[in-house]
Amino acid sequence: MKIHSLAVKNFKIHRESRVEFDDRVTLLAGPNETGKSTLLEALEKAFFLRARGKSSEHENIRTRLHTGHPEVEVVFSADGHTYSLKKCFSGANGTSRLQLQGGETWSGDDVDTELARILRVDSAMRLGNQWAHLLIKQGASGENPTDTAQVQSTRLLQRLQSSGGAASLLVSPRDEQVAARFRSAVESMFNQSGKPKTGSDLAKAEAAQQSAKNELVAAKTRHDDLLGAAQQHESATRKLAEKTRALQDLKPRMEQARQSLEEAKKLEAELGNLRLKAETASAEAERLAKAEQTIADTRARIEETQKTLAPLDQSCTQAAASVMAARQTVQSREDGYSDASKSEADAQLVQQFAKAHLS
Repeated sequence: MKIHSLAVKNFKIHRESRVEFDDRVTLLAGPNETGKSTLLEALEKAFFLRARGKSSEHENIRTRLHTGHPEVEVVFSADGHTYSLKKCFSGANGTSRLQLQGGETWSGDDVDTELARILRVDSAMRLGNQWAHLLIKQGASGENPTDTAQVQSTRLLQRLQSSGGAASLLVSPRDEQVAARFRSAVESMFNQSGKPKTGSDLAKAEAAQQSAKNELVAAKTRHDDLLGAAQQHESATRKLAEKTRALQDLKPRMEQARQSLEEAKKLEAELGNLRLKAETASAEAERLAKAEQTIADTRARIEETQKTLAPLDQSCTQAAASVMAARQTVQSREDGYSDASKSEADAQLVQQFAKAHLS
């Protein structure tokens, strides 16, 4: 198999990085803690870690510096075919896609099954435990390699015996020399229980390593605290900016509200005047209601009085007729009296004239 390119996003320290591998040798160089080993870890996780999952391995590759889920994309070739592998490690929603250039495409769990077939390995194994791969991780170069070597030796023997039927393996002198050097080095560094010998450089290195790990944990704690404080500060700054913009947006509304409040006060004053007028009108309406009741009572009494006066009106009418007849009689008699008075005056004149004539 040959790896052609690697691209990572939101993978530990890497926000977005890409590496194009040379066909012969590729050298990754840079200061400590810049993500060189992380690129190799991204390769390992792309080939040997399922995209879906919430294990400690999934949690360890999450970034604390950037937002987004870890993504790894690898272009490689095997058995004369070129493949494109992409995994997004997003917990239970992780996705996998493996595409054969110009051919079939796999997704989900089928990707890991096909990768195991292409790489000819057990999909449950990890890169550090594969016999045909050599990867010395940082901080692990001083560990005892015999356990892993024994496991892989047993697996290799089983594969050789099952494939070729060989009952034994021949060891070359050079292999024996290398094995002897390994045994001598292991005996000088480890006791029978497999632990580093007291006072040895390895024991001192492990003690220094443990101290460094403790300091690293404390530093990570401080880093996490500072990162949390920075995130809180950034969040507070962002919220402050949002509130400032919202306050600027609220100023016109406040002015409108102030004008509305003034108009409301005017309306409230007018409402007070209207209330006074309404109270006056209510009192006037009550007075008018009482007056109407008095008028209704008076009308009722008038109707009763009219009913009582109806016979009297008839009597008055008859009396008026009698008075009119009496007046006519009086007038007639007055006319008779006037005529009599005139006759008497004429008679007196005649009498006077006669007396005068006699005189």
